[in-house]
Amino acid sequence: MVFSLVLLGLGTTLQPVPLGAYLLLLTSANGRRKGALFICGWLASYGAVLALVLTLTGGSPPPSHSSTSLLLTVAKLLVGLGLVLFALRRRARWQKAPPPTHPPTWVDRLDRLPLWTAPLTACLVQPWPLIGIGALEVTSADLASWATVWILVGFCLLCSATLLIVQIWSLVDAEAASARARSLRSELLRHQRQVIMVGAFVLGLYLTIRSVAALVLLT
Repeated sequence: MVFSLVLLGLGTTLQPVPLGAYLLLLTSANGRRKGALFICGWLASYGAVLALVLTLTGGSPPPSHSSTSLLLTVAKLLVGLGLVLFALRRRARWQKAPPPTHPPTWVDRLDRLPLWTAPLTACLVQPWPLIGIGALEVTSADLASWATVWILVGFCLLCSATLLIVQIWSLVDAEAASARARSLRSELLRHQRQVIMVGAFVLGLYLTIRSVAALVLLT
């Protein structure tokens, strides 16, 4: 579970769409406040999903070789295959289309949103497929162990690492952070296709191989 959550955390914190939305809010009016509220909404989303999953599982992993364990493994396999197919289809489509030179129109609207919408924006731009995978992984968590609790806390922080680093930087040196945020937004726009495609393929391939190996052991 630990390696899977680390991989998911890295994939989430580097997702270009939510990071781009956060950077746009950060460089707008009341940017630091909007950035802080965005991170609060971001963390609240993870907390809600984790709380829901752990409530459903009772904080205990399903027994080995049970029907529940088998269903969860099959679900991970299907998600992994879906991510691989998504990456391959996107690659074929993007090879025929030129890369975008401007951000999507909905991104430009974020600059004019009021302060209270920042947490809601964080929930809307979450990489929900990755959160779904994380939820499947958390079903094997055992809350009777404090080590597991700290692993889950670390997972949430890792998913938010890039946002937290930029936010702290903006508090220390607002002018330098704002300039760097604008530059990073341009870089994300140029490379977001590659980041999304490679991330989906690597994570999907890992889930597929791991799930197939788990199914072999279960049968």
